[in-house]
Amino acid sequence: MQDAYTRLKAYNRIAKVGVGRMMDPDFGADTIPYVMVLAENGESSADLIEASVTLPPGKPVVWRLVRTIRFEPGKEPLITNLLTALREKYGPESYVIQSTTPTPNWYFDEQGKRATETGGLSFANCAAFGGPQVMNMIVLNGQVKQPVPHSGTDTDLCRSLVIVRATFQPKSSDLVLATALTVSIIDYPLEMREHEATVEFLAKAAAARREKELETANQQSKPKL
Repeated sequence: MQDAYTRLKAYNRIAKVGVGRMMDPDFGADTIPYVMVLAENGESSADLIEASVTLPPGKPVVWRLVRTIRFEPGKEPLITNLLTALREKYGPESYVIQSTTPTPNWYFDEQGKRATETGGLSFANCAAFGGPQVMNMIVLNGQVKQPVPHSGTDTDLCRSLVIVRATFQPKSSDLVLATALTVSIIDYPLEMREHEATVEFLAKAAAARREKELETANQQSKPKL
């Protein structure tokens, strides 16, 4: 997380890095980070980067980066030009969700090598599924919620991928122009490992808390009936 903070500040030394923190008794007495945001005022800006951070018991590491660029009125670029720039950076897209405004997706393994559709893996399924947002289900508005377990279906194959996805916000009066571009880079293998560790950690904490409550109740004097 410190490395991420250093990189964000190096990218824009003027902008502020805001850190979203949460508190839950099972994680200890101190607040813990779950998101970092690089913005001009610490909350919002035309060029905003959000870094999602894993939860205990492991050390906090970044598992997702989301960058949103909003273009000034009168300076909106062509969506086709943005697609060209993205292809120059990430290579040809692995799969495109076709619509009025296309949504390109790139799929990689943990070593950064382009993924291939083998062993039942379908890029179309991954694009339709959108990928698991499990950490988001654990943390909701800064509070820990009951996590959603992995389904065990073929969509779990998508969790073996590092996924890059770009979305465009078209100009309402001219759909070939973009008012905003959002690019997400999500390390799902990392997220899955940390998610499972967090689920196990919370389950053990809940069991220990229940055992302590029962022990306390057992030690109380019996009422006269």
